[in-house]
Amino acid sequence: IASKQKHEGDKAITHTPIRRCHGASRKEPSGDVMSALHKYKGTKNKHYSKMKVMKFGGTSVGSPERMKGVCRLITKSGEPTFVVLSAMSGTTNSLIEISNYFYKKNPDGAHDVINTLERKYMRHIDELYTDATIKAGITETVKNIFQYLRSFSKDTFTSFEERAVVAQGEMLSTNMVVAYLKQEGIKAILIPALDFMRTDKNQEPDMMHIKLHINDILKREQGYQIYITQGFICRNAYRSEERRVGKECRRMCR
Repeated sequence: IASKQKHEGDKAITHTPIRRCHGASRKEPSGDVMSALHKYKGTKNKHYSKMKVMKFGGTSVGSPERMKGVCRLITKSGEPTFVVLSAMSGTTNSLIEISNYFYKKNPDGAHDVINTLERKYMRHIDELYTDATIKAGITETVKNIFQYLRSFSKDTFTSFEERAVVAQGEMLSTNMVVAYLKQEGIKAILIPALDFMRTDKNQEPDMMHIKLHINDILKREQGYQIYITQGFICRNAYRSEERRVGKECRRMCR
């Protein structure tokens, strides 16, 4: 299930109705998160009864300035908000290119793309962060993700490894946004999608698993204004691997 929002200045425009994406390897999690959070409506837990869910695509977080704009938008109300983020625009294409080089047993080609993409992210970090401690922390996190990408040159590369590679775009964007929010004094936390998102044996959202785990996480992690998670990635019913929706499905969801 997918919902789509466009970011224009400080306005978020939600497009409805929500459309199902048939035949996909997984679903965009924002609808499933919304369903789980609705369980809190009408309860005595005031923190969750006002929880909003917002989804931003790659263009919305496609540059440092746009990331700052999203941060202004999601914190404007001061209310608890669950935010689902895509990878920065252009990142997924680069990760697919990296995967193609690994498939062709061309690690040098893959490393060239990785190095170029890493330099791009280092420039983004320079633009986003002024706090030395936070900047050092997010720099280490981003460098570790790129080192993880390089590690795929050492093993056999299959579709399972490709899914893990392509999922790193959302890992990058969500970590960077959370770090920026903390720099701005916002109580924010990253909730990894892999901690609660899973598909069943039919590659449909495993709603029982999702609701159980997201509810447990939100009960445990109270007191935050912003909860950030990744869009498009999850685990499947058989393996503990990252999975990412393909481009065909993403077009259908839009």
